[in-house]
Amino acid sequence: MSLLAVLLVTASVLFHATWNVSLKEESSNAGFLVSFNAAAALVVLPLAVWSILHHTVFLPLMPWLIASSVCNACYYLFLMCAYRAGDFSLAYPVSRSAPIFVVTLAGLFFGERPSAAGLAGIILVVTGCFLLPLEKGRMTLKKLLSPVMVFALLTALCTSGYSLFDKFGSKPAFQSLGMMGTLGYMGLEWFLTVVMLIPLVRIFLRERALFRPLFEKTRKTFFAAFLMTLSYGFVMAAYQYAQTSYVVGFRQMSIVLGVILGAAVLKERVNALRVTGTAIVVAGLVLLALA
Repeated sequence: MSLLAVLLVTASVLFHATWNVSLKEESSNAGFLVSFNAAAALVVLPLAVWSILHHTVFLPLMPWLIASSVCNACYYLFLMCAYRAGDFSLAYPVSRSAPIFVVTLAGLFFGERPSAAGLAGIILVVTGCFLLPLEKGRMTLKKLLSPVMVFALLTALCTSGYSLFDKFGSKPAFQSLGMMGTLGYMGLEWFLTVVMLIPLVRIFLRERALFRPLFEKTRKTFFAAFLMTLSYGFVMAAYQYAQTSYVVGFRQMSIVLGVILGAAVLKERVNALRVTGTAIVVAGLVLLALA
């Protein structure tokens, strides 16, 4: 990876973990989920307007944009459910295990077969995920299929979906308009995501006051939104300067940061098995990135 790509991904990791801590802190307030996504849409409003002015480039990309936005909306819904169901230091690492699904989906839909290193990485990720929910070595099906694990894995699956769609959708925009094309793609996607997220939160989380945090917790809402847009934008930019697998693999340092923040900021109890499981997951994801 080039130095620019490394710097972009490193900054993205720091921003991503930070806004996720904010979401965990507000996990009982589903309105915060919609509000900070709406705030993010306002932040990227100039990009969305610019994209509309260049509609000849973006109109053919609408299938990719819509598919990615659906995955994004479901991602936020499942992530909020995971944070409501359990510890941040458990939900965050599992939700970041997306590369295992990327390899699987690539094999199913694009005929790409994983190498020996890729298979080893998958085994390590699965093993690490088995260890994460355990306490004192007791393994039960109930723990492995606990709500926090199920929702976190669904979050990871959605991440895989929008990652693949974004890779194919943003490339033509970048080739036609350079970095502004990538940013314009991101702006349009964010508005579509908010539109799709609103009914999901109303129906499944039964929240009516969707935009109250915009006015009651304005500073926190916009701060989280700003970090989220920077995090996502930096990754989109990094995709243009490095192989997707390298970017995805390097981003997994956020898993370690998530466990540290869970213990230091949220005061969660992190046992040795959770630390071990996290380390194994990271090792597996790095193998997948290098496969």
